[in-house]
Amino acid sequence: MLHPFFNVTSSRRTLDRWKHKEADKLNFKDLIEKLKPSKVLCLDDLSPERSTRKHLITSDRIKGHILYLDALPNQSEEEVAKYLITLKGLGIEEVTCFIVDMWKSFPPAIHKVFPEAKIQYDYFHIWEAINRHLDSTMKEYSRYLRYTGFPELAERAWRYRRIFLKHPKRYTEKNKKIMNEIILSCKEDLLENILVLKDRIRDIFDNSSSQDEAYVKKNELYFEKWHKKNRHFKKIIRLFMSVPKCEYMFTYLKEPAVPRSGNAENSIKLVRSWENPRYGFRTTKGLQDHLKLYQKMKYLGQM
Repeated sequence: MLHPFFNVTSSRRTLDRWKHKEADKLNFKDLIEKLKPSKVLCLDDLSPERSTRKHLITSDRIKGHILYLDALPNQSEEEVAKYLITLKGLGIEEVTCFIVDMWKSFPPAIHKVFPEAKIQYDYFHIWEAINRHLDSTMKEYSRYLRYTGFPELAERAWRYRRIFLKHPKRYTEKNKKIMNEIILSCKEDLLENILVLKDRIRDIFDNSSSQDEAYVKKNELYFEKWHKKNRHFKKIIRLFMSVPKCEYMFTYLKEPAVPRSGNAENSIKLVRSWENPRYGFRTTKGLQDHLKLYQKMKYLGQM
């Protein structure tokens, strides 16, 4: 059976031949012109199934459309700049803001090709990095408990570590009970510190009224020596003290028209939904062809 998106029934090979034939009649420049993208774009990395190469995917932050994607030989500034030049060649000539993943090569490449564009690190990716370090803290602490003679407590800390990383608004009463039991069973204050640090960081993003206020709050974490409490905390504090990384975290506080988050999660989920029925695309062209047909049929409503 074919993917319901195409509303036809045939073999997979027949579908693939039809898709490539139809997609070859289309080009991204014409499709993007018809989509009339906004000037606020998202730029994210994508790791397609069955591909060993990194890809970049560009979407419209305001309209939610995926506009273009392509493979990169590497993550260098030069390759990212080539990708952005391709976007310009497809008619995306003016961008006021890019919401991006935290690749080091993104800011310099964007400044080179779109010098007037503002840059905001995607809030989703910022928390992805923070939670990765906090998760490492929980894993390391559970190992410590096991090696120091508390195997049952270690097992609970390991099993329920993700609860400590959840947004406070998503805590259930059961979650709170489990966390309190684990914290009260531990002699060290590490788990409490995880919750406090997480709340302090969230406060920076949610309650700062200006970029200067955000800087003051994140600097307080350094002056209070949070980086000395745990080696993984140190990596988080370094993230906030690094220039220019911290600047791109808080662009939205200086520029009201800049969103603090992008479409990364939704765009990746959409691509994964295309990949699942076929266990991924064999080539980048196959993925691009699918995108072109999706743009025509779903975004533009043309059959």
